[in-house]
Amino acid sequence: MTESNFERIVQQIYCDSCKIQKIDINFASPDKLRGHPYLPPATLRKLLSKRQLKGGWRTVEELIDDHIITRREALRLAPYLRFTETTATSDHYAATRGEAPEASEQNETNEQN
Repeated sequence: MTESNFERIVQQIYCDSCKIQKIDINFASPDKLRGHPYLPPATLRKLLSKRQLKGGWRTVEELIDDHIITRREALRLAPYLRFTETTATSDHYAATRGEAPEASEQNETNEQN
């Protein structure tokens, strides 16, 4: 877009920040994810396939580690994502720390107290 065209429409552009909602990457429907401009079809297919196998993610860093998105894509997407924990993500996190799932839950309870 040229500078002159932007100047002609700038008064008509607005964003209602109250309507901006983060997408829950672990529970959002494929249609909801498909509507995000920063999730191209190939990335969406990888994300949905891996989510079905793994159950979800705890952080955007896990999406990078699982080769779902690149670090550059993560920088763009992170502000729009929410990571609600699932049982599968809790169990996976415990396994990566070398703990049984129950031990992880106990540690989190102790950390909160």
